[in-house]
Amino acid sequence: AYLLAFCKYGFFNTDPHPGNLAVDDGYPGGRLIFYDFGQACELSDKQADGILQVIQSIVDFEAEACVKAMKNLGCLKEGSDFKKVEAVVQNNFETGKVKSKRSKRKRALTEEEKNQKTPKQTEVMKYFKLPPALAFVARAITQMEGVGVMLDEEYEFIDFVADKVPELQVERGAGISYIAGQLFKNWIRS
Repeated sequence: AYLLAFCKYGFFNTDPHPGNLAVDDGYPGGRLIFYDFGQACELSDKQADGILQVIQSIVDFEAEACVKAMKNLGCLKEGSDFKKVEAVVQNNFETGKVKSKRSKRKRALTEEEKNQKTPKQTEVMKYFKLPPALAFVARAITQMEGVGVMLDEEYEFIDFVADKVPELQVERGAGISYIAGQLFKNWIRS
């Protein structure tokens, strides 16, 4: 429901704690009930697409795509050293600091990659900014993670929404090259 709220409808409840949510299990497959829209946020189409691209890049372990999505989201300041940011994101993927159960390493690291000096997190933090709407997205995801883990200790947002991402990509205009790329990535992973 939240992936659709973020990436399809561009409107979401920013406060998804247990007091604001319920499940109607009398409905086949269940139905999510939201009680309180006192805190809600609207996303631009560019932000909705950017969130979808960040999720896709985490699943695919693609640092360059992740940095491009963060730039499009307005999370990187003018004059940022994108290559440094990309190196840190890549390192975060490789070390497991940023991951999902769905993320799969495509190949083993080469010796050169293992020995490559990566900029420190602190060196690139100066390039980041957090637009207000995205602060609400982060808050909602964090609260959902807490609620999800209470219900199922194996819950992880990106893992949970990963199967829906390609469908939304196509709805948002991704063409045959996206579909072919995803088929190829899935083939390589298996």
